[in-house]
Amino acid sequence: MLSIREFGSDVMMIVTIFPMEDKERENALKKLVEERFLQLGNLSDENSFFRITSLYWQRLANASDPVICEHIAGAPYIYEIILDTRFRVSPSSFFQTNSACAAILYKTIAEKCGLCNVDNAAAQEAINADIVTAVFEKDLEEFAYEDINGPKMKIRKLEKADTFEQQATLILDICCGTGTIGISLMKLAKTVSRKFLLGIEIIPEAVEDATTNAIDNNLPSDSYKFVVGKAENIFFRLERLLPSWIDLEAVNIIGVIDPPRAGIHEKVVIGCRALTQLKKIAFVSCNPSLAMKNMVDLCRPTSKKFAGEPFKLTSITPVDMFPQTSHCEWVVQFER
Repeated sequence: MLSIREFGSDVMMIVTIFPMEDKERENALKKLVEERFLQLGNLSDENSFFRITSLYWQRLANASDPVICEHIAGAPYIYEIILDTRFRVSPSSFFQTNSACAAILYKTIAEKCGLCNVDNAAAQEAINADIVTAVFEKDLEEFAYEDINGPKMKIRKLEKADTFEQQATLILDICCGTGTIGISLMKLAKTVSRKFLLGIEIIPEAVEDATTNAIDNNLPSDSYKFVVGKAENIFFRLERLLPSWIDLEAVNIIGVIDPPRAGIHEKVVIGCRALTQLKKIAFVSCNPSLAMKNMVDLCRPTSKKFAGEPFKLTSITPVDMFPQTSHCEWVVQFER
């Protein structure tokens, strides 16, 4: 089997074979593949738009076996740029195949989470408020008010300290992969000054990529954390994973769920409902029929099993990630 991952004109090729008992023959086959696909001339051919720059070898007896890729030649990673953000991709890490539409997908998620929406009336009001404050600061700096019944008094200039401290925001990125959605949201949320990203992912290589991507894109080291494990296990010890300045009882929590095709574990849904400060969820699904139970459980009436206030489905936005096919990515917005 041959797998191809292509970004930015660079190609990662993963050759998958049934395990061979004859190791000498297998090594000879590796050498032939390397010589055929990773020759120096292939890298410098100006007439070739695509070039194989990374070559991996995978032994697989059963589809359920662990994915172990052996790097045999070329660069260990390939890179892609989405929304001016550069992402590193490993052979076993999930990454959207349609980068142009991925940019639209990530912007849509940011808007549904209330992190970036230029048309938002509240954002415009905030801009207007800044303008008014600036004018008042200028006018009041030397302004004197004279009370008809008392002496002239000086009005103190408005200070920055007089403004209210912005509520902290926690972006909870469940099934974060290489961190593409979470990191994009952190960069798109320019008006949110106090924010922290917590990414949860089951594949260790993907978490390594996510951490590297955060560093490469200049996210402050104290503004994110990516952890390895099942979301249903990590979810119930969130407080121990967060910095001391985040209070789970007061922070504004925004959830992003981009699960595998079959959806998330029921315990994750229960955990989401139990987080009282979690008010918005963007649920991304490429197969809504399989994820329907998760969505229904988020909205079920409060019960012994599903504690916490239920969510309401407020919008569904389709993103055509797979043009000329019957498949479509859904961004489902939940609020409470």
